[in-house]
Amino acid sequence: MRRSLGEITLVVTVAEHCFEITKDDVREVSELTSSHEEADTRLALHAKHAAGTHSHVIVISEDTDVFVLLLALEAEIGGHLLLRRGKKNNIRIVDISRLATIIGRNVCTALLGVHVGLAAIP
Repeated sequence: MRRSLGEITLVVTVAEHCFEITKDDVREVSELTSSHEEADTRLALHAKHAAGTHSHVIVISEDTDVFVLLLALEAEIGGHLLLRRGKKNNIRIVDISRLATIIGRNVCTALLGVHVGLAAIP
């Protein structure tokens, strides 16, 4: 089945471990080993890892938590960070890096605390 990947590299998380699968090989990616229970924070970890070798990173998520998390961690993740939202004919690409620059790094970092605080209010 790996041959059908062509030039695609698939990164798969199983429990705390992460594997990179290509048409030629399967290897464990030790730097992505994580005990994060939430997929949101794992997405940020994977984005940071991808930014180490790619100039543009696209995260696909509809989750507002992911949007806020990416804004807050944009400077730490590095690279040109994009968020793909929507379905079918209603797909939007949010340029997280540009938005973080416009809003300002301090505001983006503060958004994380405000977002968590608002989520805790019943």
